[in-house]
Amino acid sequence: DDFSNDRHAWTGTEDDSQERVSYGTLIFESRKENSYAFANCGSCPYLDAPFYLQADLLPGIATDKGFGIYFNFNDKDNGSFFLFRINTEARKYYVYYGTNDGWTIRAAGESDQIKSFPAGNTLGVYARKDVVEFYINGKIIDSYEQSGYSFHKGNFGFYVDNSGFKLLVDNLVINKIGN
Repeated sequence: DDFSNDRHAWTGTEDDSQERVSYGTLIFESRKENSYAFANCGSCPYLDAPFYLQADLLPGIATDKGFGIYFNFNDKDNGSFFLFRINTEARKYYVYYGTNDGWTIRAAGESDQIKSFPAGNTLGVYARKDVVEFYINGKIIDSYEQSGYSFHKGNFGFYVDNSGFKLLVDNLVINKIGN
């Protein structure tokens, strides 16, 4: 998606977020202090086959708050999802598994691939069967395997942690790769 218009109907999480497509960019922010928000793609394809997903993410200001891509969202399965989140000031990344009952960290680390503001970062997720790989600026930085689990069975979108900054999203690419 080049975000030349809002043809994919981006929406947020109730009154907690604000999102709009403007000048070729999705602009997304949390409006509730000490809370997080999700931007959901209303008319993007359901990811039900192996895929590679990437987008350019840039916070509007320097921030120590996290942001990233969520995927494998399934509202019928207790709201389960995976989140690939970075903190550009700390140069750390995290992979969470979340449900309506809470979140757990599945992977985490530091990476010199993470660029601080004013640079943007390209985040990528490659999901195939029970393995998912995580990319920052074109380099694989981690992978996670969950035997018997399918990482390609849900929707995706973007995430911001806390209020106080806008996340600019551009150059969304989704490639479905086989079965």
